[in-house]
Amino acid sequence: MKRIISVALLFLILILAASVASAPASRVLAQVSLSEALNGLPPRPSPSPPPSQDSKHRPRRQHRLEKGEIIKTPVSTLPAVTPPLWLSATAACQPEPTGASSDTSSWKLDVSGNPLSLLPAGMATCSLKVEICGDVVFKSLVINQAAGQACPLAYQAAAAPPTRVCCSLWEAAKDTKQPCDPLLDADCDGKLNPDDDYILDPRR
Repeated sequence: MKRIISVALLFLILILAASVASAPASRVLAQVSLSEALNGLPPRPSPSPPPSQDSKHRPRRQHRLEKGEIIKTPVSTLPAVTPPLWLSATAACQPEPTGASSDTSSWKLDVSGNPLSLLPAGMATCSLKVEICGDVVFKSLVINQAAGQACPLAYQAAAAPPTRVCCSLWEAAKDTKQPCDPLLDADCDGKLNPDDDYILDPRR
């Protein structure tokens, strides 16, 4: 009788082993072994699924700002503008102050400020004249006063405040055109005098 029971148990064990071997890996890992159940051991945790291949291509979650947190942005510094020597305070000469005057006229003016013809009613010419070392820099602009236009600041004397200029260096630059021709660009900032809002300020 004992022999029959032993054979039956052996046959049952072989059947269980075959079923375990043919079961999917996920099912086997989820089952609790007989020895672990008898010894009171906790079940083994199921392994977490492998990360998806697309996870490395997912964008990272942006940092969330905490309350009161301040983001510091780099501040770009512009290079200092070197004025021409005739506008330099260290020039070894006796500088002379410039003079400026502005006007509003009903005449159309030429590049030197001479009247050409009367403008239509409601139109006017804003003009600015800057005297530098005996030379005159002149520019003008026609506006429509009837439409409410006014002379811009660039055509007012406030745009060319008195500036001390070394006239000997000014005169030399008129001949050499170095570093620029002051009659065309009085402050050598790359803007021609008629287009320069501040004729004697290379920083603006």
